[in-house]
Amino acid sequence: MKIAEFSVKNSQFTFIIFLGVLALGLGSLLNMPRAEDPKFSPRASPL
Repeated sequence: MKIAEFSVKNSQFTFIIFLGVLALGLGSLLNMPRAEDPKFSPRASPL
């Protein structure tokens, strides 16, 4: 069975999977660490 045919025949299943993926994406976005200026150590090089 092709994916497009399956998703059309089982639209409720497709909708639930879509909502699950959307929830996982939003959860990842909200839990992502944020820093305006991330800490880094500049390496000095002689000029």
